Amino acid sequence: MDKDCWKPVLTREEKPWGHEITWLSIPTLRGKVISMDKGKKTSIKSYSNKAEVFFVLEGMVEIIYAPEEWHYHPSHKLFVHTTLSTGEVFVVQANCPYRIEAVTDVRLFEMANHPTDFFTKFDDDVLEPPQDETGS
Repeated sequence: MDKDCWKPVLTREEKPWGHEITWLSIPTLRGKVISMDKGKKTSIKSYSNKAEVFFVLEGMVEIIYAPEEWHYHPSHKLFVHTTLSTGEVFVVQANCPYRIEAVTDVRLFEMANHPTDFFTKFDDDVLEPPQDETGS
């Protein structure tokens, strides 16, 4: 039998928006506690295989994400804004571009599969209208 228990190693990494404490539970499952400072935001990114589940431990965040239709008709107009507060959960499937913005100081719990998956980082202008649409 290959049944065991262990205490995983925690790693802390400073980020421009705060910090995260990460641990690898089993080879295909990773956990994080993410602390973000009010007004800070993550980059816009998507993962090719990794799905993530976020639970708001305390505070409030805005999740900005692209619905499935965006993959067929990419447009800044399709991005959806959802606000989450303490005790709420949000799921991000693989290949879904998203960003997290801290409305208040916030702590999130994240569980993810495929912890070593590669990601695609998008420029911030993916959320902005082209200049000809704004009259500039």
